[in-house]
Amino acid sequence: MALNIQAGVRDTAAGLDMLHDCPIKCTKFDITDRGTFTTKFVNRDVIFLLRPPHTSDAEKYFKPLINSVVKAKIKHIVFLSVTDAEKSKLISHHTIEKLVQESKITYTFLRPAYFMQNFTTTLRRGLVHKQIIFLPAGNAKFTLVDVRDIGDVAAVILTNTASHINKSYELTCNQKPGFQQMADKLSAGLATKINYQSPGLLNFYFTKRKEKM
Repeated sequence: MALNIQAGVRDTAAGLDMLHDCPIKCTKFDITDRGTFTTKFVNRDVIFLLRPPHTSDAEKYFKPLINSVVKAKIKHIVFLSVTDAEKSKLISHHTIEKLVQESKITYTFLRPAYFMQNFTTTLRRGLVHKQIIFLPAGNAKFTLVDVRDIGDVAAVILTNTASHINKSYELTCNQKPGFQQMADKLSAGLATKINYQSPGLLNFYFTKRKEKM
């Protein structure tokens, strides 16, 4: 099957550099700037949608986006949501799922667990410089998933949406460790003691603001 794939990126030069080995066209797209997406969905059948971290106001950013998708007669939306989004009414993914359902466009929701790559991105600074996992997670148990596996699942769905109409999939693993257990595994694998600290929410918030996160 020949697919015409278009990637919406905020920086087209950076996008082309990142995807230079892929047969993908990069086009300017910024969900905070409606002028960049009002015509981008014309002659497209399916869109893969994810929420940038800085767009927590779903009504403000995603409602006009979904309206544009409806006007363009997109046939299917694949949305990268999160685990338990259907029950977690306070998170923006819940609202986005509702907006997609209300649009009457067929959809597939991917609800992944905690990304394994968080250890090499959002948690990396603390691990490298302070040998610590600093998260307000208490003793909660988490399942993990590799984002490459999410990509594999998304590719299967995007190339055969007819088999996944209005379905939701939890993408996870069969283990459920807490962050103390994760810290212990990292300590063993790195031969360096990794500590786990669960701060209060205000402490966490101000610490991350100071780090410009």
